[in-house]
Formats: sequence, C-alpha cells, structure tokens
Amino acid sequence: MLSRKIGWQFFVVCYAITAFALWFSTWYSIHIYKDNYLKTTIHAVSIQAKLLEREFSPAIADTATSANIDLLCKQLGETIDARLTVILPNGKVVGDSKTEPQSMENHGGRPEIGQAVQGKANHEIRYSSTLKQDMLYFAVPLYNNKSVTGVLRLSVTLGAIKEQERVFYHRLTIVSVILFIILSLVIGLFTALLVKPIRQMKSGTQRFARGDFSCSIPVPKNEELGELATTLNSMALSLDDRIKTITRQRNELTAILLSLNEGVIAVDNNERIISINPAAERILGVTESSAKGNWLHEIVRNSGLQKFLVSTLSSNNRIESTFTLSNNDGEIHIQAYGTKLSDSDNNPNGAVLVLNDITNIRKLENMRKDFVANVSHELRTPLTSIKGFIETIRDGTYSLPEEVRRFLEIISSKTDNLCSIVDDILTLSSIERDQECREIGFAKHTLKSVLQDAVDTCHWKAVKKSIQINLDCSSGIVVNINAPLIEQAVVNLLDNAIKYSNENTTISVSVVSDENNTTISVNDQGVGIADEHLGRVFERFYRVDKARSRKLGGTGLGLSIVKNIATAHNGTVAVNSIIGKGSTFEIRLPIQNS
Repeated sequence: MLSRKIGWQFFVVCYAITAFALWFSTWYSIHIYKDNYLKTTIHAVSIQAKLLEREFSPAIADTATSANIDLLCKQLGETIDARLTVILPNGKVVGDSKTEPQSMENHGGRPEIGQAVQGKANHEIRYSSTLKQDMLYFAVPLYNNKSVTGVLRLSVTLGAIKEQERVFYHRLTIVSVILFIILSLVIGLFTALLVKPIRQMKSGTQRFARGDFSCSIPVPKNEELGELATTLNSMALSLDDRIKTITRQRNELTAILLSLNEGVIAVDNNERIISINPAAERILGVTESSAKGNWLHEIVRNSGLQKFLVSTLSSNNRIESTFTLSNNDGEIHIQAYGTKLSDSDNNPNGAVLVLNDITNIRKLENMRKDFVANVSHELRTPLTSIKGFIETIRDGTYSLPEEVRRFLEIISSKTDNLCSIVDDILTLSSIERDQECREIGFAKHTLKSVLQDAVDTCHWKAVKKSIQINLDCSSGIVVNINAPLIEQAVVNLLDNAIKYSNENTTISVSVVSDENNTTISVNDQGVGIADEHLGRVFERFYRVDKARSRKLGGTGLGLSIVKNIATAHNGTVAVNSIIGKGSTFEIRLPIQNS
C-alpha cells in the first residue's frame, strides 16, 4: 500500500513519471532509429539498383545469353553487399549471385516482381525461408525499347539493422539508466527540500495543539509554503490570545460560582448534569463526582425540581418557581430561576438552573407574619375597649367641658383609624396564610353578580358625594374565583376611587375577557397619581399624599390587599393615571382560573 506521507507520494509519482518518460523516449528513439536506418538502406539499395540496371538492360535484351546474365550476377554480387537476381517477365530466374538459376522456383508470384513487370520499381520486406531471416527485396524493371524485358532484384539481409538496433539499444539503455539514477537523486533531494518545511510546520502545529505557542514556525522562502507558515504563526498568536482570554474568563467564572451562595447547575438537552457548584452540592446534598454526567432526576428525586427543569428546557423565556427539597437538614425552601443555554449557532443545548435557599427568609417571613397577626390580635381587644369607654363617656350623662369632648372626638377618630389598620393587617395575614397553605377555595361564579355586590356595598358612600357608579359586565362571564376576596378587592378600589374623586363625577367598573385574561377595571375621574408614585402604590403603608390620606381615613393597606388577592388568584394588578383626570386600576385574572 502506498504510504500516506506526502514526501513519499511525491517521490513515487516523480519516480514513476521519470521512469515512464525515459522508457518512452528510449522506445521512441529506437523506433525512429530503426525506421531511419531502414529508409537509408532502402534508399541506398534503390541507387544501387538504378546503377546496375544499366548493366543488365543490354544483357537481358539477348535471351540467348542467359548464361552471361548469371555470370554477370555472380561477378557483380561479389562487389556489392547484396544478392542479385534477374527474372524474366514470365517469372523464370535467369541469373542469381548466390544460387544456380536452374534450381530456383518461378518468381512470378512475388509481389515486388509483379510490380516491376508492370514498370514500377518496388521494395518488399519479408522473411526468407531460405536464409532464415528478414530480407529487403528491391526490384526494378529492365527495359529494351521502352518495353520491360526482365526484372533486376536486389536482396539485402536486415540482420545488420538488427545488430545496429541492438548496439543502439544497449548504449541508449546505459545512458537512460545513468540519467534515471541522476534524476532519482535530484528528485529525492528536491523532495527532501520540499518536505522539510512541511515537517517543520507539522511539528509547529503539534506544539500549537499542545498549547505551546512560545516558538513560531520558520518561514520558508517558497511563496506558497511561506504564506502558509505566516498564516499558521498568525493563527497561533490569535489562538494564544483567545485561550488566555477564555482561561481568564473561566477562572473568573469559577471564582464567581465558588463564591456564590446560590446553587448553579448546568444540564444538557438530555437533562444530564454538565457542571454543579459547591452551593448546589450543599443544597442538593450531593457531590460533583457523583452528580456530573448523570441525569438530574436520578440524583435528586423531587417532582418540583423536575417540573421546573422541564419547563426551563421547553421555554424560551426566563422561568421562576418555588418548591421544597428534602436533605439531611430537613426541608428547605428553594426559589429557582432557569434559562436555556445556546450554542454558537443559537441552537438550544441545555439549561442553567439557579437555586436560592430561602428557608431562613421564609422562617423570618413567617415569624413576621405571626408577629403581625399576634400583635394585631392583641391590639384589637384594648382598642375595642378604649372605643367602648370613649363612646360611654361621650354618650353618657356626664357634664364634660367642651374641650374634653373635643379631645374625646379626636381620641375616637384615632381609635377608629387604629382599628381599621388592625383589621386590614389581619385581612392581609389571613390572605397570605391561606394562600401559603393553599386553603383559598375557588368556585365558579358569575362575575357580574360579584361586582354588583361590591358596587352595592359602596353605594351609600358614593351617594354622599353625588358620585355615580356604572357597572359594565356581561352576565355570561363565569370565572373560577374566591368570590368574597374578589368582592373585597373591588370594594377597596371603589372606596379609594370615591375618596379621591370630586363630587358629581362618575366611577366606571368594566370587565374585558379575552383568550388569556379576564380584566376588571375601575376608572375614576379623581385627582390622579403622579408617575413617580405608580410603581409603589401597591406597597404596604405607602401613601401618595400622606396628609390627605390620613385625613380621609386611609390605612395605606387597601391597595396592598388588592395586590395580594390578585396574587392569590395567580393574577396581576396594574394602574394607569393622569394628574387631574383620574386613574384606572386593573385586576387581571388568568383564564385558567376562570
């Protein structure tokens, strides 16, 4: 099998081409030499035949002197290197320089004789059975008074041509062999010179492949190989720079991952773990050696984590979820974020999961909720007592100074505000607790009836300010909700709209339903909200106008309750407002809850 080395292949190809060229040139030279030699011999024989024709034409005219013709053939045959034969037109041999004519057969059937009888000089090459070799026969007509009286034929052996051909072939072969050896050495030397820079480039690229970019490849003087070596050296510098950049970025990423408190897990499209940082090992209770390369669901058997991973791999957006895991320390609460990984062609090839242990935060939040709920319960009893005492004193038969009565009114108003705040805090705590424990009950309700109850609840407040409330809702809209909570949310929105609207205005409650959401909108013609406050109006105790809000009896918790109710229904809240023209609050409920 031919070696795959380019130097050996080049040498073999050049060697074969040279050998074929020398063989062909030798064969062609011998062929040309033989052909030229034969032509020269024929030409020389033709000249001899024409000269001898003058001697034999007078002798053949006298048929009685056939013995003289034979004698003349033998005499002249001794002086030239050819056999002379004289034949009559009927084919009879009357003279021959080598043999007695009487013993020779009729030559009328010889091709050259037939042509000569017709007056045409001709030659023929054929094997002689008498002499056992190839012969050249040249025949010329003999004339007497312009008529052919006989044929003179010269016979020349071609053995001399064979001998000359053999000598020429021998000498040419020696020259060809010497030339072939010289050319082989030249080809070998040229091949070595050609392969040397290629081997240097091979050695250099092997060093580059090992990451050694300290030595560059020598640039040969050959234009093509020089350009290739220059390109390889440039590529090596570029690779060195990129590898250093990638190494630096990898070290930075490794340091970041090691220092993170959040667990980071990278998986491929088959859900096999590619990498995992120490925080994730701690959260999941595994080690990198046991986790890497295995399916995530084999390492951690948790339905919440598995559903989150499937959602991340199937979504093009950032996914967020919460679930609980069990490890050696008990149950831990996880807040997870996931996003897809893509290759250089933007094709998905996995996902990254970020796991944040929020167990302590949940504990603190629960402690806060319990504290707020307990404090609110503890405050409610003394506040109720205070309010009862104030009403007893104020409505009793006591003779109190006017100043004292004014103070009692202030104390009563503040007590009412405190009771409202406590009630709202208890409501918020109840909603959060029920949502966390999944104790909020949902049922199919006609949305218009729920909204009508909310409008009826706020009717008298609106009448006091000559405000009209319009309800626009199709009676065919049926939603899956907790009716008391949705009614309370709409009541809170209507209460705010009434408080901050001027007299003789209109408040609109409308419902729009599409394929994805059912949206409840409450629009007023009140004072409006500035843009800088729109992002915070749903925060607890946040007031746009603190003085006016307190004066109107607001607790700062109404919109927060609305937001929590919407969240409990997996919905969202939004607000749009223009100063001096009014505000529009929206509760968007996803259609799956409807």
